[in-house]
Amino acid sequence: NSECGGAALADALPSLSWLWGMLAGELGAVQAGQQSVLHAAAARPVLDAEHGLLLPDSYTALDAPDHWALWRAALAHGAAHWRHSPRQQSGRGLKPMGHAVVGALEDARVECLLAHEFPGVRRWFLDAFAPPPDAAWRTGFDGLIARLHWALADAAYEDENGWIVKARTLFGELRQSGELAEPGPLRAAASILANDLGQLRALNDWFLKFELKTVPDVAEVASVGGMVRQYQVVLDADKMRALAVTQRMVVEALKNANQASGGSVVEM
Repeated sequence: NSECGGAALADALPSLSWLWGMLAGELGAVQAGQQSVLHAAAARPVLDAEHGLLLPDSYTALDAPDHWALWRAALAHGAAHWRHSPRQQSGRGLKPMGHAVVGALEDARVECLLAHEFPGVRRWFLDAFAPPPDAAWRTGFDGLIARLHWALADAAYEDENGWIVKARTLFGELRQSGELAEPGPLRAAASILANDLGQLRALNDWFLKFELKTVPDVAEVASVGGMVRQYQVVLDADKMRALAVTQRMVVEALKNANQASGGSVVEM
């Protein structure tokens, strides 16, 4: 793939560097990210504070008929993050699915802000998007996040899923109130949405699962996907020191207070 796409990217780098300077608001390096392994996973653009934007040199006609459209969209997306995303964002307390939700909303936030300044880039983003997920894949978590990307980027995209509708509504309210300029309000909205996914899993695990098992000929109900509800304990070192409580004591107390055993059959 490098042999097919590398030369074309080398020829395009001067124009891409000029475009980066215009969109990002400052000069920066746009370089080729080399894919040297033939059967490696598909390379992705990488935005690095030190080295600038690295564009894969392995885009071919298998990825899209127009290399320039992919490079242009990737460059605009990187410029959007360069202009509007904090250089460092803490991921403390986020589970993998929470990271995915935050990432999807942050992508939409910075693309929306860049499109407000340069309206033409909105079409670049949409043209480079992967097609909406088909029916067989759209119900999984990856499919749900792909649908979220489409719902936030394209006003014409229709999706009646309640979670997608809520995400779209929250994002629209932040845009209307002018709160997209800072990442904080969006992070709060992402926490709400991630929590909703956990609530859906809890509803299935603790209520629907048992109701469905009463249906004749249903042998098992298995939960797949979703976010398992968790309770996090944040220790206060000063209070622990004052009460002579160690971390091991806290761990043992939590274990003893959360023991569970099967109870599907109760003998009276």
